[in-house]
Amino acid sequence: IVSGRHTETGDAFQVEYDKLLVASGASPFVPKWDGVDLVGVHSVKTIPDTKAIIADLDSGVNDVTIVGGGYISLEMAENFRLLGKKVRLLIRGRRIAKMFDPDMSKLVEEEAVKQGIDILYEEEIEEIIGDDKIKSVRTNKQTYETDLLIVATGVRPNTQFLHKTEVMMEKTVQYR
Repeated sequence: IVSGRHTETGDAFQVEYDKLLVASGASPFVPKWDGVDLVGVHSVKTIPDTKAIIADLDSGVNDVTIVGGGYISLEMAENFRLLGKKVRLLIRGRRIAKMFDPDMSKLVEEEAVKQGIDILYEEEIEEIIGDDKIKSVRTNKQTYETDLLIVATGVRPNTQFLHKTEVMMEKTVQYR
């Protein structure tokens, strides 16, 4: 049973259900790397996120590193290249655009490379380096100087408010 209060009348109500869909949205998943709070490190989900990235672009950004190989990463990489920025994609696995079949992923990869995007496979960030502002990222393979880091490593459902309730949740799908 869901209990609530009508927002206009203030009347209490109850609704019985067999299954309940909680559609509370999702938030970007940002790993807890050292340096993740530095200026120039961003995730992308909201208009304020985008405005913060644009504001950072005004401060002389030339080299952009993007973590992830999904839709958001590819869209960001394309747009930064159109702005004339050097762009590198750090991909944890061995394939970009895994939302597509392998043949289509290969075509996406070829087009990205053709557009001047550096794609680095099997690289995971270990540390974000800088004082107040990002200067570089250290991966499991090497260190790259960068002016801006976009973290597009997937989302997690906003269901924390249900964790200490009697609501039984199905195992959530992790989009990463």
